[in-house]
Amino acid sequence: MSQGSDTSAIRIVLLDNGKEARVSIPGEFNPKMLDADLLVTLAKSRGVAVDYEVHKRLEEIVQQFKKDQVDTNESFSEWKQPQRGLPGRIEWAPDMNPTSTPAKKSDDEESADYYNLIDYICVTKGDVIGTWHEPTDGVDGADVTGQVIAAKAGKRCPYNCDNTLEIDSDGTIRARADGVLQIDNGTIKVSRLLEVNGYVDFSTGNIDFDGTIMVRRGVRDRFYVKATENIIIEGLIEAASLECDGDLLCRRGMVAKNRGQIMIRGNAQFGFLENVRGAVAGNLTVQREILNCDLAVGKELIANAAAVIGGTLVVTAGMHVRNLGTSGETPTTIVLGTVPFLSSHLKEHKQICESLAKQIAAKNEYLQILKQAEQQLNAIDKKQITESECQIRQLEEELKTHESKRDAIIEEMKLRSNVDIHVEQFLHPRVTLKYNGRTMTFMNTLRGSVHICCDSNGNLCYRLGEGRLRPIDEVTTLQGEAA
Repeated sequence: MSQGSDTSAIRIVLLDNGKEARVSIPGEFNPKMLDADLLVTLAKSRGVAVDYEVHKRLEEIVQQFKKDQVDTNESFSEWKQPQRGLPGRIEWAPDMNPTSTPAKKSDDEESADYYNLIDYICVTKGDVIGTWHEPTDGVDGADVTGQVIAAKAGKRCPYNCDNTLEIDSDGTIRARADGVLQIDNGTIKVSRLLEVNGYVDFSTGNIDFDGTIMVRRGVRDRFYVKATENIIIEGLIEAASLECDGDLLCRRGMVAKNRGQIMIRGNAQFGFLENVRGAVAGNLTVQREILNCDLAVGKELIANAAAVIGGTLVVTAGMHVRNLGTSGETPTTIVLGTVPFLSSHLKEHKQICESLAKQIAAKNEYLQILKQAEQQLNAIDKKQITESECQIRQLEEELKTHESKRDAIIEEMKLRSNVDIHVEQFLHPRVTLKYNGRTMTFMNTLRGSVHICCDSNGNLCYRLGEGRLRPIDEVTTLQGEAA
């Protein structure tokens, strides 16, 4: 048999572990002996899977060879590469991606408010955070022999959601609580704790957060920090404003420059306070000094190692300090016997009680007029008697409720307006006490320990060391009515 008709001259070669199949035909092969079926048979003998596309390609090779009649080496089948599955991911809702940095306004924008930049994401219960996409399995491939090459499944999403988020059946991620959206070690959560790693300054803007705020450094001039729970500040507070419904802890202190102020509805603890204005509803604890501050303290001032110098302090339940005033006779005022945080509530309830009493009196007067003319009234007018009696009962119940609250506040004020001042070392001249309508200023230095309290008759007295109680008038001058 001549080479032109010897089919063994045609070679089917598998390359790269079955990723490609090629056919080699010598140029002198008799074209009349060549057709697609012959090549299909030879390909199958080599284990190549032949489908419509492969068969079509072999026909094209045959037609080209018959036209050119030259040595031919053509690829006719290639592997189907497996398609890896898509990774799991979160498709974030607009402005809900905690991994991205919000765009800041450019310096040339005249309308930019650099005190109110927001670089955290606050959410409320029910807000849509994004859409959860599970990883896909991928699509298997195959080599030229039809051997399946398994696809790799997509990787799991690098995040998971804790119980502050819920994922609906369609993948919608919703917040189950109010707070700030955070990612902590791969866990997405809505946290009641907002952490500021640096300063509260132009990089963050003012902060008004429903939860607890932790500031790793300090708070710069003219910024404010407001929280519905607690505030914790590791560094220095400058002339800023702070407000919280819980407790405040400042490990260093506050230099307010007569501009900064605080409103703390729980307890507060500072390293020191300087030129601060404001109020603390609970206990105020200070480690070092309180300098030129105007503060109202709802419970105790605890400053065992601190000096109180200058300013005015309204103290409800008592105070314990190391020194009061200075040897340089800095004017320092302490207001005693008042409960500022309860006084406003007492006033409110008193006003409500007076208003209700007037309404009840007016309706009773009207009711008496109706009853006197009851015989001449028609059915509609008689109904007004019943309605008036019902309204009076409702007003009387409301009055009783506010009277009870008023009386409770009065009793609490009696318990909390306790005069109890302890000065461990020195109480200096020009320290002024305001109590029960009197203004009393110390004339000379008293060496501690000094205890100021009331005797059994409610008169202000003092005691040195373990000595007996003596009238405060012995060491103070009376200046008239207290402001």
